[in-house]
Amino acid sequence: MWVLTTKGLLSVVLADTAIGSGVADPDTVMVRARRRSHLEQFQAAHPQLAGYDIIESPLHCDYGIRVVVPKRVFAEAMFDEVMSLGYKNFKSEAHRHAAEC
Repeated sequence: MWVLTTKGLLSVVLADTAIGSGVADPDTVMVRARRRSHLEQFQAAHPQLAGYDIIESPLHCDYGIRVVVPKRVFAEAMFDEVMSLGYKNFKSEAHRHAAEC
């Protein structure tokens, strides 16, 4: 799933049950980004994500910056994202937010 916020573009998929196992954990997601700042800003905006480490994967990965969190924790962050929506024009808000960084 792609999530486009004013903080950046995120790619969200199920995480493996163990690193490299290839077996998806239905209760855990890997939130991925191409830029570390996208994950840092999203994490900073959602305190429930604060305790999870941002991991940098090898450069050959499409989305090399990642954080692994319980699906419920990510759902709470997305709920907060929607409830804090305070703009009518996404492009203008994203541009304003980019100018602050």
